[in-house]
Amino acid sequence: MLTVPLGSLFRRGDDWAVFVVENGRARTRTVVLGQRNSSEAQITHGLEVSQPVVLHPPDTLRDQARIAGRPGA
Repeated sequence: MLTVPLGSLFRRGDDWAVFVVENGRARTRTVVLGQRNSSEAQITHGLEVSQPVVLHPPDTLRDQARIAGRPGA
């Protein structure tokens, strides 16, 4: 079962999304959620197990922006 911290999720229209880190850049991925609890959410579609996600992405982060530092999860 693939899960991500709730702090990595954000709304994109009616969908849920995360930023993954690929080659030092943020890439938006639309995801489908399964079960959730107070700290994490199950991802049923849209994300691979090995893809690091950005934890607590700022509202100013955009697709293909350079990411400095370490991914959040």
